[in-house]
Amino acid sequence: MNPQKKQQRARRIRRSAFLQWSGLLLFLGAYAAVHVATKKCDEECIRREELMDAIRKDRPYVMYASVYNDSTLSVFVKEVPGIDWDRLADTACMFAHSKGLSRKFVAVIRYDPPADTLARQPCH
Repeated sequence: MNPQKKQQRARRIRRSAFLQWSGLLLFLGAYAAVHVATKKCDEECIRREELMDAIRKDRPYVMYASVYNDSTLSVFVKEVPGIDWDRLADTACMFAHSKGLSRKFVAVIRYDPPADTLARQPCH
């Protein structure tokens, strides 16, 4: 077999392998997207959504709330003058307890750059 035919054959093999891997990755990506889109929210997920809804109700400055780990509930807010951030932290802690999502700390964090902790306190 001459060198030119060997090169062409090698290119075809590489192209074929590339297409196979690309197809596999595309399939896995599509499967993951469908799985995430159709995954049902478990009981704790529902409680977290209810907690976020409770904290945001009648508080347009609250962007979202998130439970990052077993110890901290973070509430991200737009900084608005005249808001008592410590009181919001107390309220968030109370809501977390009522939803069975007790945490050791609650942090109120400014959402707009630069991010800053406006209140951080223990949840009792």
